[in-house]
Amino acid sequence: RIFVFNNKKSVDDLLTFFSGIKEDSPQYIEELAKIGNSVENKFIEINSEDKVLERLAKSGEPSIFVLNHPNYHRDKFVYVIINSILSRFYTSLGKQNSCPRPKILVSRNMLKVIHSKIGAIYKKLGMVPIDASLENKDKNYNLGTMKKIIQEYMENKVNLFLFPEGNNSSFIDKPFEERIQSGVADLVNVLMRLVKKVRIVPIGINYNDEKNSMGKIFVGEPLLFERIQNQILCNSSPINSSQKEFSHSANIKSILNIICAKLKFGLEAAKTQR
Repeated sequence: RIFVFNNKKSVDDLLTFFSGIKEDSPQYIEELAKIGNSVENKFIEINSEDKVLERLAKSGEPSIFVLNHPNYHRDKFVYVIINSILSRFYTSLGKQNSCPRPKILVSRNMLKVIHSKIGAIYKKLGMVPIDASLENKDKNYNLGTMKKIIQEYMENKVNLFLFPEGNNSSFIDKPFEERIQSGVADLVNVLMRLVKKVRIVPIGINYNDEKNSMGKIFVGEPLLFERIQNQILCNSSPINSSQKEFSHSANIKSILNIICAKLKFGLEAAKTQR
């Protein structure tokens, strides 16, 4: 268990403080390492013994973190805490100047329903609004946002966090596999044509009624996608049975199935870990 201890900065103080820090500065990472400790007398459970986040920090390479989306309001604390833990490792390793900065894709509708100062703080913590509508998405808006993030990922400047369920998370009666949207697989497939490898880190989240608990997190072993000639491999195995490259749609389906299976495993592991 990681206990979240006291940091009683007011909203105004926190906004003023982070507004004065440049995101590319070492201080930014040092402060992110502290910001996860912002809720008094709370704790979160995480499989730290597997040392996945520590190994990622040592590599210094960017990753795409995919998380299930069980609670619209509570999930935002999880990625802040994960970034805090990562930032502690970066800082202890002396990598706070060069390590990737967090970018968290969230529905822009969320920013419309929270106080503007809270929204400004979240943006300073890496939140990036996108149109997550299930129908009639603003594709031009999303294209501009993702183009910038992809460029930063290619330059090893960002760790990307996203919830593949998106607004489908509200359909709790649907099987988990049906709630996962194809956007994450599309992103991997695009990146495969631009970089040598893409690391996906599946993170399962589960909440319970235990007093003072902020939930359970299971950080899964990374999936490493690579393109060797015309074949896409995942952890050294072809994603399709044929030795030849499948169609674009077949690649998307295979990538999505792999990510979905690992994310579902992480969700179940989070439920049962002690």
